[in-house]
Amino acid sequence: MLLIKFLASTYQPYLAKRWLHLFIMSICLLIVGSPIAVNAQLNSETGFYRNRVEFFDSNAVGQPGFCGGSAVALIGGDNVERAFTFLIQKGLTEAQAAGVVGNLHHESGVDPSRVEVKDGEPAGYRTFSSADEITAGRGYGIAQWTFGSRQEAWINFANERNLPVTDLGLQLEFLWHELTTGAERGYDELLEAQDVRQAAWIFLAFFERPSAISGFEGNPVQPTSGSAFNHLNTRHDYALEVLEQFSGVDPSLLNASCDLNVGGPDFSANGVNVDGSPPGVHRDSNCTGSFTAGAQVLLDFVMETWSPPVTSVGGYDCRMINNGQANQPTSIHGMGRALDIMIDGTTPEGLAVGDQIRNWMINNSEAIGVQRVIWMRHTWVSNRDGWRPYSGLPHDDHLHVEINLDGANMLTPWFQGQQ
Repeated sequence: MLLIKFLASTYQPYLAKRWLHLFIMSICLLIVGSPIAVNAQLNSETGFYRNRVEFFDSNAVGQPGFCGGSAVALIGGDNVERAFTFLIQKGLTEAQAAGVVGNLHHESGVDPSRVEVKDGEPAGYRTFSSADEITAGRGYGIAQWTFGSRQEAWINFANERNLPVTDLGLQLEFLWHELTTGAERGYDELLEAQDVRQAAWIFLAFFERPSAISGFEGNPVQPTSGSAFNHLNTRHDYALEVLEQFSGVDPSLLNASCDLNVGGPDFSANGVNVDGSPPGVHRDSNCTGSFTAGAQVLLDFVMETWSPPVTSVGGYDCRMINNGQANQPTSIHGMGRALDIMIDGTTPEGLAVGDQIRNWMINNSEAIGVQRVIWMRHTWVSNRDGWRPYSGLPHDDHLHVEINLDGANMLTPWFQGQQ
């Protein structure tokens, strides 16, 4: 309700128009985009590839999803979990979503840049980076799209949204588009699946249709022997791992992506003023004695919205800037304009929610007056482009968020909805 009050009271026409579409017309920005940072790490216990992929495309327009027309954020610590929660947001049960993702894991490791290695070719991990590299007869992407007609439709789907074909969110949306609109892709049958194995079989028989299951395509009855049976067993095993790891999705994670603007942020510089500390060496008399009014309101909002897994929010500290050098100015912490939002970024839930908070702060930075965010060894500053590496404290147990003087004094539009 607080967010709705803010949106109703804002005086910025472009914001009013954007959110009016969101809540009344069920049309919104789908804020997923080109991968700008990928760190792949193979989990030795599960074989899942853990890819931290950040997305942004502030101009991409998508179709209404499970959230009633709002943007569907990719939530999770790796691509397997992100695909799983994406499908749940679309309305599948956990068993149905796990069946689909078990297939994707077998096909590609849920790696959007994966290329099929053909029989007789040297074994190894092959990738691609653009539509120009896609050729008919070889599988590409998370679903290993192989036939020329489907590849062409995928490329057109990406071009219409001004997104690269290797974007994970784009590929998930295209998969969902094919599943729900393509002839005999198994959507209706998938919705009837009551267990993981049947869901895995439906997606294998109707959507993937590899040559190894020849004769069983489009058949909801599971095979009991032969290569089709063996293929189902492998995908079923992967699906069970997915369900074991990621079942019990916290609804608050999905609700947050529906109700708040937590899609991938645009890390571009914007018009938010960066207000520094008083000049000269730190003196205790520079400090405010407590959080400013704006920082306290923002603190309360964060705790109300994201706790748990946020455990606490602090940050007021009358001290100098802590950069290892003597005779520094007073820290923004001492000015009552910096929050330390405590959350464990080393856990899947903590990482997912920490990313959401970061995204929300940056996406709403102009409305709030956010001038800086530090999280997971990276930082964004409102007067500089990019999500830049940060060499100070790792900030993997908390987000550092600063607001400027207008935000501190509650003069920016967001605070109108909080009073």
